[in-house]
Amino acid sequence: MKRRRNIQANRSDREGGRWFLVRHDAKDLRKFHRHQHALEIFEWMEMRKMTLSIADHAIRLDLIAKTKGLEAAESYFQNLDPSTKNHQSTYGALMNCYCVELKEEKAKSHFEKMDELNFVNNSLPFNNMMSMYMRLGQPEKVPLLVDAMKQRGLLPCGITYSIWMQSCGSLNDLEGLEK
Repeated sequence: MKRRRNIQANRSDREGGRWFLVRHDAKDLRKFHRHQHALEIFEWMEMRKMTLSIADHAIRLDLIAKTKGLEAAESYFQNLDPSTKNHQSTYGALMNCYCVELKEEKAKSHFEKMDELNFVNNSLPFNNMMSMYMRLGQPEKVPLLVDAMKQRGLLPCGITYSIWMQSCGSLNDLEGLEK
């Protein structure tokens, strides 16, 4: 009976019936910081020849960085198919990894590459850079990034304002807080 259920589950999986549940489970595991288990699900999905979306690849890249290190994440990124690699989500995921690991030069270089590809079109890459600078003890760089956002016509989001206020507080910049 158990073998029959597995065969039915496999058939249902191939037809797309349960795969969305597997993705959902992996995302839940990630949300609860069970990174290794979530990565194992993505590896299982790949082994089963499931089609991974660009978002799935971005999540997997983040999980690889958290479980196997930044070098492994960079390798995964470099080996992605160009149609998947050259996307805002995967580039953004790698940049986030650089910022979390406080790799300032790599983050700046990657940000510039993203800018060349027109992937810096919202506040997220800026927020990642600002958070990194705050953790590096360089709050003076945050207002420069906010100004760069404004010059591009990008509106700061709530997170941007929060980081900006923290930097102004760190710098005792009352004038900046009033802006």
